[in-house]
Amino acid sequence: MARPRARILDRYLFRETLETWAGVTGVLLLILLASRFAFYLGDAAAGRLPGSAVFTLLGLSVVTYLTLIIPLGLFLAVMLAFGRLYRDSEMAALMACGVGIRDLYRPLLRLAGLLAAVLLVLALFVGPWAAEKSFLVRKHAEHEAEVAVFESGRFKSTRDGSAVYYAERVDQKTLALDNVFVQRIDRVPVKGPDGVETKQLGDRVSVITARSGRQETDPGTGTRRLVLRDGRRYTGVPGEATFSVIEFAEHGVVIDVADPNLVSDDRKLRRTAELIAEGGPKDWAELNWRIGVAISALVFALLALPLSRANPREGRFARLFAAILLWIIYSNLLGVVRLWLDREVLAPAVGLWPVHLLFAAVAIALLVRQNGWRTLFDDLAGKRLRPAVAR
Repeated sequence: MARPRARILDRYLFRETLETWAGVTGVLLLILLASRFAFYLGDAAAGRLPGSAVFTLLGLSVVTYLTLIIPLGLFLAVMLAFGRLYRDSEMAALMACGVGIRDLYRPLLRLAGLLAAVLLVLALFVGPWAAEKSFLVRKHAEHEAEVAVFESGRFKSTRDGSAVYYAERVDQKTLALDNVFVQRIDRVPVKGPDGVETKQLGDRVSVITARSGRQETDPGTGTRRLVLRDGRRYTGVPGEATFSVIEFAEHGVVIDVADPNLVSDDRKLRRTAELIAEGGPKDWAELNWRIGVAISALVFALLALPLSRANPREGRFARLFAAILLWIIYSNLLGVVRLWLDREVLAPAVGLWPVHLLFAAVAIALLVRQNGWRTLFDDLAGKRLRPAVAR
């Protein structure tokens, strides 16, 4: 085929695949974001997360989801785009004009290479930054939600469950409270003669009710406390008959809120440079996973073309079930090999290459089965005879 005609064909196939990929990836992204949005809304409704952090976390999760759905979107896009060509008999017309496997793979691998480069940047640099940022935003948001211990008409508990707070009405401007209820749990250890704790006797529970109160913050230390008025305090150990009751005109209660724990050993939050510097088994497993995301896009491009081949009567979606099943097997095998790398069952140099090479071999086997060794070799080598096309 003449060079100008090859360029026209390349642009046509590239555009068809790219448009389908954009549509499929957009739909998959919307589905995942809708699910995550519902999850964040549930946390916000339960008081575990302030509403202001929902959209920030949702935006940061886009990067993580893109590294997952770009390869899958490319796989399904090639299946759908080329499946349409087979269904409308366009592929038969192209083959009759001498278009071979190399001509079909050329625009396809250009798109796959472009997406693989994008995936490599996302997985190695943008993804770890977004994961770390999301972790920090989540921790600070949870701490902010815990610090705001009072909301009108709602029970709120601390993360460790050691305290429960309730106020019938809260004035957000003056921080005044009406009809306050507080329950606090204090551990009661039993110590031996040497002063070392030997066992746990139980939990000492304090229940405080007050007609009104206010929240205060010490400007020097930043300690937050409640100043309650006209109430009672009940203190005792559940299961014991003795307990104390104290009536008070004014009573102060310190609000203990631990600082957020911003330290995590999750390798997904580490920068790529840090993983290379540390060089442990888990670090290399994470590095192989990040690089493998980009490689999987190329492997899916190789697989999708022979899988999309279908008879016109089979329809556009005839092979999608087999494709999705193959994607599930591929993804699970990558996860298993990553776990072996993490546990040092495999050497770091092996990486995820066995899985990638296995499915690349499956793609080659499918091409050989459909075209034969000789025809496939001549086609890829450019030796295939092409019929003359009338000018």
